[in-house]
Amino acid sequence: MTVTNRPLWGDTTLLGLLFLLSGVSAAAALLLLISNRRGHPASIEWLGRMDFWSSIIELAVVIVFAVSVSSVLREVLDNWWGILLLVGFVIAGVLIPTILHGWPRILGPSAIPIAAILVIFGSLFLRWGVIMASERV
Repeated sequence: MTVTNRPLWGDTTLLGLLFLLSGVSAAAALLLLISNRRGHPASIEWLGRMDFWSSIIELAVVIVFAVSVSSVLREVLDNWWGILLLVGFVIAGVLIPTILHGWPRILGPSAIPIAAILVIFGSLFLRWGVIMASERV
């Protein structure tokens, strides 16, 4: 049962879980940025693992979410907001940070701050894209 007439929002129950996981990733990323220079190394490592694993789970939920809204997915991805969701959230906000957390030697010491910034922007792009993409469906 849904309480909205928006096709994208009402077609799945996974949107809340996706927003929750995105919020967890963004919070861990923000804490990583704040404590990057002065934080305790064990805390920074724990936050990095938390961000990595929440991004992995987030990616799995994105895939299940895409399958669950497959009836309107083509319409969603056929406009600017869908491209923002795909490129800004999935690729730049989840995939690239996950790779950077998994293999931080790619960019050296700047890998974790770059990943954190991408996660924060990806979280913004998810919310912005979902709200605006439903206008076109």
